Amino acid sequence: HKNCKYSKLPKTRKEWWEKKLKKNRERDKKNYLKLKLDRWNVIVIWECDIKNDNYKKLIENINNY
Repeated sequence: HKNCKYSKLPKTRKEWWEKKLKKNRERDKKNYLKLKLDRWNVIVIWECDIKNDNYKKLIENINNY
C-alpha cells in the first residue's frame, strides 16, 4: 500500500506488476464503496499491520471500532 516501508515492486516484469497493482487498487476501491453502500463496516488489514508486534495495536483498534 501507499507509503509502506515494506513495499517494493519486483525487479522483473515491472510494467506488468504496475498494471496489475493499479487494477487491484481500482477493484478494491470499487468493492469497498459497494460494501459501504450496503452498510457494511470495512476494515482493511495490510500485511505490515501484522508484522512483529503490530498485531496487538491492530486488535486494539478493531476492538475500539
